Amino acid sequence: MSILILNEVHNMKTTKEAVIRAASDLADEKGLNNVSLKSVAEKLNIRTPSLYNHIESLDHLLLEVAHQGMRCMNDRMTPLAALERQQFKRLLLHISII
Repeated sequence: MSILILNEVHNMKTTKEAVIRAASDLADEKGLNNVSLKSVAEKLNIRTPSLYNHIESLDHLLLEVAHQGMRCMNDRMTPLAALERQQFKRLLLHISII
């Protein structure tokens, strides 16, 4: 296979989610200020311009990283909030019995 065909096959496997994950990993490893389109592309072993098939800009990518972090935090906090509500209801029930 030629290099061009190999790159096309590799790029087909690159998704928006993979780009966001790579940027998120880089932010964890090096800090948010050190995330660049070039570093994301290098992590994915693709050319930097190929990223524009999946994202509009670095700013949009970083916004997606932030949204992903917020969704993750929400997913982890929701069960805790439900548990606290149950405990609060038990406390109110206990108080009303006394």
